[in-house]
Amino acid sequence: MNRTLLLAVALFTLMACTMFVLYNPNIATEYTSEFADNEVFMPENGHFDFKTFTINETKAKNFTAKIITNGHIRLADDSGDKTINVIELNKMINTKRDSVNSFLNGELEKPSWTVDGITVHQIDFRSGDTRYSAYMKNSTKNTIIYISTPSEKETADMMNSLKFREE
Repeated sequence: MNRTLLLAVALFTLMACTMFVLYNPNIATEYTSEFADNEVFMPENGHFDFKTFTINETKAKNFTAKIITNGHIRLADDSGDKTINVIELNKMINTKRDSVNSFLNGELEKPSWTVDGITVHQIDFRSGDTRYSAYMKNSTKNTIIYISTPSEKETADMMNSLKFREE
């Protein structure tokens, strides 16, 4: 191969990598999460304390944390029916953040109605299962809590009991 061509390819690769890091400045940052993988949260009188927020759920025995990626933690109850997704947008690379925002915008287009003051969306899976979801964003922390359960009333009740911790 020609030396000039090799040099051009190397410079292009260097510029592409630099642009990627500049577009995603937190790619090189190590974030500490409030959650540990497989950490189990137990209730106290139906009240769960997830460190950054609290929620009431009387039917779940526990929730187990699963780290999906930097900035995305899934908390699933012991039955697997109820999930709470904690999305910390500041801890995600920009492409992942864009993907999450696109997903949430897609959720907003699904059928929805209000239950106890909460906008609930219906999620239909190919397997025939139906779930009901709702989400809340804390703009000061740039965090989204996305809840899904098999019952629209449970989803609304959990969302109504959600309280973000002030720091």
